[in-house]
Amino acid sequence: MSPVDVLRYDRAMTIETEILLLGTIVFFLAGLTQGLTGFGFGLIAVPILGFIISPKMIAPMVVIYTSFTNLLVLNNAKAHLNLKRIYVLTAAGVLSIPLGTLIISYLTADHLRLFIGSAVTISAILMSLGIRIRIVRERLVSAMVGVVSGILSGSIAIGGPPVILFFSNQEVPREEFRANIAAYFFPINVAANISFYIAGLLTLDTVLYALWFVPALTLGVLVGNKYNSLLSENIYRRVALVIVFFAGILSILNGAGIL
Repeated sequence: MSPVDVLRYDRAMTIETEILLLGTIVFFLAGLTQGLTGFGFGLIAVPILGFIISPKMIAPMVVIYTSFTNLLVLNNAKAHLNLKRIYVLTAAGVLSIPLGTLIISYLTADHLRLFIGSAVTISAILMSLGIRIRIVRERLVSAMVGVVSGILSGSIAIGGPPVILFFSNQEVPREEFRANIAAYFFPINVAANISFYIAGLLTLDTVLYALWFVPALTLGVLVGNKYNSLLSENIYRRVALVIVFFAGILSILNGAGIL
């Protein structure tokens, strides 16, 4: 199957070239964000890719890419990794991924986007106002966050917002935040790839098509890795909340059929 078969645009090569150029820009910016913050690749890429790539391809493609980008970020930030903070989170997330893939078989992606987008947007607004939830039993809450993130990763490939909001609420230091979230998502993405393959969503055509944009996203991550130290703790947290807020808005608009 050629790339034309999996794209919404079934026209001349001029359209194909435009899609290739737009995809390159999107993946570079998504990779740059991932390198700077340790997250954000799927939050940026998924809503935009929905306009140019078949929806069935988006989740597997993003999971393939983020498996790679998380390794790049983790290699850059591994000295700040705190495994004690993420092992419960990771276990819960991995175990919940098949549930997400199952849920998406019965619920429409639009309904899921509306619900999650609303919850994420409200949470981001509250946290931007300085409202924090005092968490006493962090491991229990960590497991709950992991379950939600795993379900989202296994369904619409956007499992970041719950974890980002959780780390922001706990005021995890910038470098640890970046290392932890990269370490968390690597096994999550591996598990998601397996789940997508079993469900028939991850195909050879998807993998081959994904290779087109590897140079752009690699360059973006490497540039982000180089300049991430320029972000102060305060700016880092604001950037994180802004990304999550707009991701929530885009998710709502996408789920409502406005975009």
